[in-house]
Amino acid sequence: MEIDNVKLTNSKSIADAFNNYFSNIGSNIAATIPTVDISFKKFLNKSICHSFFLSPITTLEVEDEITNLNVSKSVGPFSIPTKLLKILKFLLSGPLAYLFNCSFITGIVPDQFKLARVIPIYKNGSRSTVSNYRPISLLSVFNKILEKLMYKRIVTFLEKN
Repeated sequence: MEIDNVKLTNSKSIADAFNNYFSNIGSNIAATIPTVDISFKKFLNKSICHSFFLSPITTLEVEDEITNLNVSKSVGPFSIPTKLLKILKFLLSGPLAYLFNCSFITGIVPDQFKLARVIPIYKNGSRSTVSNYRPISLLSVFNKILEKLMYKRIVTFLEKN
């Protein structure tokens, strides 16, 4: 890899270069967006009087999400292989439903769910330039299930309101 006309060959230096680029790209792009003096409220329709309620997760929902997982997809850190999770879904759906409901009630996502293995995927151009790669985050399979369950609740609320 090449950073500021310096060729990097040490794998740690290359990983640090990717980490620096990927972790700063969002703020770098955000800095280029012009500010506006218009309040966000001007873009919204009338307010919705209904509150958002997170219905409890059932073991059946967890089992359905496990069934729908793609076994060919990679999993992130602190996860078990999807194939094994599918085999054990009836044993694990209860404890997972409990854990996910605790997360919904407290608003706290377990720290292990927030960790990802980031893989740089080449887009185009010079392979020695970090900006020619995009990050792919491999998340824990448990995080994927929790996100899908939350997604369904949010979409249902938005469609209804």
